[in-house]
Amino acid sequence: MFLILCVFIIVSAIELISLLRAKQRKEAAIFAAIAALACALAVYLIAVPNYPSFAKLILRLAGTE
Repeated sequence: MFLILCVFIIVSAIELISLLRAKQRKEAAIFAAIAALACALAVYLIAVPNYPSFAKLILRLAGTE
């Protein structure tokens, strides 16, 4: 999972650079925010090996469980 996270970060950085070069600042900001949230979730899932399931984790984060 750590390798997948590293590949995702590299691909995201390349995409972010291409968006910034194309002067698409709003799209780059949205993409960066989504990528940061995805990385944070991935790091959480790596750090906590005993999470019950992904669906229950999302429900718990949303406060509906």
